[in-house]
Amino acid sequence: MRLPDGTRRVLLAEDNEVNREVASARLRRAGHDVSATVDGSAALDLWRTKEFDVAILDIQMPIMDGLSVAAAIRAEEQARGRRRTSLLALTAMTQELDRARCEAAGFDAYLAKPVRGAELLEKLELLAASQEAVLSRVRDDEFAANLESAETEDAEDLKAAARAFLRHADDIIARLCVARDSAESDTLSREAHGAKGMLSLMACTGLARLANQIERQPTETSARARTDELIDGLRKLRETLQSRSDLSPDGQAETQTRNQD
Repeated sequence: MRLPDGTRRVLLAEDNEVNREVASARLRRAGHDVSATVDGSAALDLWRTKEFDVAILDIQMPIMDGLSVAAAIRAEEQARGRRRTSLLALTAMTQELDRARCEAAGFDAYLAKPVRGAELLEKLELLAASQEAVLSRVRDDEFAANLESAETEDAEDLKAAARAFLRHADDIIARLCVARDSAESDTLSREAHGAKGMLSLMACTGLARLANQIERQPTETSARARTDELIDGLRKLRETLQSRSDLSPDGQAETQTRNQD
């Protein structure tokens, strides 16, 4: 079912009944589709069965805390190649060490309790807008646009680069995931450089620029989030290219036959 423009699919996990009801009501009044749960384990089960734009997780919950839920979500996204969900932590923690724990678990942002409704909606929109910016890089489909306007020889070069990407996409994505999690800036810069080269060959300039930012600034605090964006973009690009019949082995053979004729 297609949701109205501006509607976000929100997973809310909050064990305090009053806080949960107030936050759910505020989100729904703003037009969002909200699924609310009372603990971390239930939240993870729900996430596994439904697609969400943003998951809002209380850090201190029974059965499974928010940090554990976030870490599990990020691990499953990586293992299953699933679209990335933006994660927002609700926490009473304010120390730098606690913030670092949230970031290490995979949260994109956090809000300190007590949470104001306007503040919650503002943070939600920022996270959703960031996610949409990633997807738009691929939705614009620079590859298809450039392929359509290219001369014959250039078009074949683009197709050859795309086929090479499809052969190596899993490995490229896996190495970026390892580099992101290793916190080794040299490794991250090197892997981003490799991805940039492949993307440039396919004329995917939006994702190539993102890879270039990571390569040049691997130690910036935003490097991890940018790497997550790049990984999401590469997964979407892989999906888009896999759907093209002219990039399949059969499509390649057909092109070669036409050229010979």
